Amino acid sequence: ITNHILDAAKTNRAVSLFRPTPSEKDLKALAKGCLCVDPESTPERMRKDLEIVVKFCSAYYIIMKTERFKKLYGLRDFIHFINYIRRKRNRFDGITPQLVLQSLERNFNGAEGFKEICSVFLEQVEAKYDDLTKRNIVDILDSSLADKPLTYKSSSHNETPNEVRYKLIIDPSKDGSILQLLFMFGVLKRENTRMYMCSDFPGDGQLQKINTIAAIRHSAVAGHTVTMSQTDDIHESFYDLFNQNFRKIVDPNTGLRYFTNIAIGAHIKPSRVDQNFQCIVVVKESEIINTPAPFLNRFEKYYISHQNLLNLVLDQLPLHLKTLVNVVYKKVEEFCLLFDAGSFYGINEETICSLLLSVLPCSGHKYTTTSKSFASQVVGTQFSTRGSSNQTLLLQIVVRWLHELGGFCYMECFSLEELKHDANTIICLLATTNSKFAAVLENLENCDTTITTLSQWTTDAL
Repeated sequence: ITNHILDAAKTNRAVSLFRPTPSEKDLKALAKGCLCVDPESTPERMRKDLEIVVKFCSAYYIIMKTERFKKLYGLRDFIHFINYIRRKRNRFDGITPQLVLQSLERNFNGAEGFKEICSVFLEQVEAKYDDLTKRNIVDILDSSLADKPLTYKSSSHNETPNEVRYKLIIDPSKDGSILQLLFMFGVLKRENTRMYMCSDFPGDGQLQKINTIAAIRHSAVAGHTVTMSQTDDIHESFYDLFNQNFRKIVDPNTGLRYFTNIAIGAHIKPSRVDQNFQCIVVVKESEIINTPAPFLNRFEKYYISHQNLLNLVLDQLPLHLKTLVNVVYKKVEEFCLLFDAGSFYGINEETICSLLLSVLPCSGHKYTTTSKSFASQVVGTQFSTRGSSNQTLLLQIVVRWLHELGGFCYMECFSLEELKHDANTIICLLATTNSKFAAVLENLENCDTTITTLSQWTTDAL
């Protein structure tokens, strides 16, 4: 079986099967069949959904006329798009715009023009992309990994086909660091994830490939999550696994088990696949153009970059801390522009984003917020009085307010000069986004300020 045109010698000894592009009539019949078993005798509440699915066929043809989408997507993506709608559809609400968007996020993701694709499909249900709730790329991938590829019905062993595909991550980074960031964001768990990579070094030949195939086969049996990067040379060994061509065998002791063929060298051996097994193939963005379309169509596709992940982190930050990070980004960028690109070894467009991601909390971090009620409560808070005068205590309260408003962790200072410097720095930051603190900053610059007046200005601004 091949996805490439064979030479004359091989063609003369082979059976050629050519599958043309389905006609509009065939595609509509296929879409209806994916939504329900018998489209001709459906209940009344299903007929409206069947009409919507037929409209999706027109949207699919529009998308496939665009060359950049035609390379990345195919009929299999469309079928899984309909299958997802059928699995998640509520029989009372039917096909909703939000459900359509969620299915698009899973099955037509990974392209730069994703919003354009969504607009074409959502037009069929009279909805607009900007009016719907969007998920970030991390949440989409996380929910996809939680959606099990294998379906079990132990009572009758009458399983539905495997409707959840394995994943393919398009990685624009030069060093393959996206996978490490997915660990930081909690999408991948180190205890059950195994990372496999092949190399092009002269010493790493056939033996290394066989060992990698054997290790992946073991992970499939154990139910691990597997990541495969730079493994193009061994992809053909997992043809049945990627296509999820499973044979079902009922074991009297353990129940239903799934088996698939995995090739190790010249030998093909049946291998058991655990229901918790997940596979993530990583392909560099520069290699997508040379990757066969049938291979891409086997997977759910996700484009993840450092910039995507940094934007996600910034969206979780308090406004003033976000302002600070943006200022740092611009200053580092300006610093790099002062020198020739060769002055920094290995620097590229992702370096600054990667640097900021290494120092910012990725997930699970709680930021404090403040309000006018907090300003009145904090006065009664016990502060450290080590070597403190009344003036220092009052300024400590002011700095605590400012720290909370800016989203920073409060750190006690015991020197009056340190407190003044801290208060002045934070007020300058808050003034960039808050007109009230801009007025406080103006007063600081134009008036002789005492700690009492600073306290009063801060209280008024809060």
